[in-house]
This record gives sequence, C-alpha cells and structure tokens, in this order.
Amino acid sequence: MTSRKLAAVQTVRSRLALPLDMTIPNTMKAARVVEAGAPYEIQDIPVPQITEPHQLLLKTGAAGFCHTDTMARKGEGHYSTRPITGSHEPAGTIVAVGDSAAAKGWSIGQRVVAMTNIGYCGTCPDCQSGRDNHCPAMKWVGLSTDGAFAEYVIVDCRAAARIPDSMPFTSAAPLACAGATIHSAILVANVPPGGILGIIGLGALGHIGVQLARIMGYTVVGVDSRTAPLELAKGLKLSPALLIDSTQSPEQAQDAIKRLVPGKPFPGLDAAIVATDAVPAFDFAVKILAKHGTLVMVGQPGSPVSFTYQDIIFKDITVKGSVLSTQANFRKLVELVSREGVEIYTKSYRLEHVMQMVHDQENVAMKGKFVIDFQ
Repeated sequence: MTSRKLAAVQTVRSRLALPLDMTIPNTMKAARVVEAGAPYEIQDIPVPQITEPHQLLLKTGAAGFCHTDTMARKGEGHYSTRPITGSHEPAGTIVAVGDSAAAKGWSIGQRVVAMTNIGYCGTCPDCQSGRDNHCPAMKWVGLSTDGAFAEYVIVDCRAAARIPDSMPFTSAAPLACAGATIHSAILVANVPPGGILGIIGLGALGHIGVQLARIMGYTVVGVDSRTAPLELAKGLKLSPALLIDSTQSPEQAQDAIKRLVPGKPFPGLDAAIVATDAVPAFDFAVKILAKHGTLVMVGQPGSPVSFTYQDIIFKDITVKGSVLSTQANFRKLVELVSREGVEIYTKSYRLEHVMQMVHDQENVAMKGKFVIDFQ
C-alpha cells in the first residue's frame, strides 16, 4: 500500500468513534454473482475497507435493481466481472470517511445516495471539461467493483449527494442510476423552452423522467406499450400532457401530438428519449419525431438499432447517447427531486428475496422501480 493510501486509511480509522448502532462488523451479507447466468448467491463476505482518499463506506439503507444488473448477472455486453456483489444504486448512511472526502465536508452519520462512478482520475480531458461521467479511468460500483446488494458498500464521495431525512432510502436509491440517467438525457436532448419532449418507455426511468421534464417546463408526451406503466404515469401528480399506447400506429400517435399543439411548424416531438431496450421503440420514436428533432438513446438493446438515410439526411434528425450524469448535475437532480416532491414509485424486497425480485421484473405488469430494503 502506498503512503498516500495508508494515510487515507489511518485518517479513516481515527474517525471511527461510532455510536453503538453504527459499529462496523467484520463480515456482512451480500448477494453475489458467481457465474454468468446463475442466480445470485447470498454469502457472508468481509465488510469492505476504504483504500482511497475519496471513498466513503456506507451502511446500506437501500439498493436499487436495474436492467443493467440483469445484464451483468447474465454476462451480457461488457459486464464480465465475477464474482461481484450486485447493484449500482446505493443509498445509505456514512460510517467511514477517506481523508479527501472528509476535507470536502463528508462525515459519519450523513445520509447519502451515490452514483455507480468510482475512481475518477480528475485529470483527463473529460474530467477537465465537466464531462466526468465519461472518465475512462473510473470503475462502476456493482458492475466492475462490489455493489450495494450488501449491508455495506464503498462509494466515491464525488459521485455522492446528501439526502434529507424526509427522503426514504428506498426513494433515494433509484436516483443513483434511473434518476441520474433520465435527468441527464433530458439535458442532452436540449429541447427549447416549452418544446415537446417525448419519453419512450415509462418504467423505472421513464416515470421519473416525465415528472422532471414537467418541472423543467416542457410539454411532455409519455409512450409505452404496457398498461401498467401507462396507468402509473397517468396517476402521477406531474403526469404527461399526453400518453400514447405504442401498440397503435405511429400515424395515430402523430395525429394525437398535432392535436396537443396545433399549428406547430414541424409536427411531432422536438426530442424523444428512448428509455427502453426494446428495438421497435427506436423505430417508433423516429417516426413520431419532428423534422430536425433529436433522439436520445438511453436503453441498451441486445440487437443493433437501424436508422435510414432518409431519417438522417432528409428528416435531419440528430441521434445522441447519454450515460448517467456528471457530478454537478447529479447533485442538482437530488435537490430538484427533494424540493419538488417527485414521486418515486418503488416495490421493496429483503435481501434474501433477491431472486424473487429478479423474477418479478420479468412480469409484463411490473411498474416503477424495484429495490432491496435493508432498513
């Protein structure tokens, strides 16, 4: 261990005068991916130790379950680290602090939510230009380092945000990926004030996104093919101005959008965020985009997505990607959700029922966000 790392660890140890209910044990329960495609295994493993100055050790309050967790468990895409503890959506209470984190004001007992990003270099062109969510040096909690399906988890203070006592951990955890991702995508879409923003897929990300977009002043159109998410979005206090069942034709959807904003020079959505992995959703989104519109890709489909030259050249659409959030925008998101009372619809499970949660997510009637509740 280098002298810098040793100093960080020694600094942490000097701060571990914890209340009795926050005493850190030697071992903990964790849901682990051991083999690709196999069920999670509940194991007793050592509680992780802080090894870098920007790190925080959290006593986990809640951990979100994301479609990316399923990809990682199955070994799909570039998610190949095993064995590994799942979940990249941690929320909890700080029980140990690295020295750089302490210098930034982080302390034992604070309630936080943290993105998956860990180990920013701080010196690459992306970090230096405010695009730290693209730092090539960072790793991902729950995907390349052990995650939050455990009683304790290490996070990076630079990817963390304070949460108020009024916000349950089960509501905060989904902000770490679902909320961060959809909020960032709205910013990437860069729709002019008052423009029409469509969110395709009203599940874990989408039901949060339609509310954020409303708060940010957009005319919001929500799209899904499933009854449960459509009903969830309809019942939100900040519900979309228009809900479209994508089992109807794109032409019918376009007619509904025209009636929503009559006389619009370029009929259709000014931007569409595709927050689903379903390949047909991308084609539907392009068909209801306005000329010169923007498509933001958030879903991770297992098959290639196609666009025609007519879409790109003559319709002049722009296709962008969006991944998680910058450190600054994540803190803004958490403050916005807290201030505006954004509804986070969740269903909670205990750690020992993690595989029941996995099975339930495959149900076509599922809606909102699934979380493991450690409280």
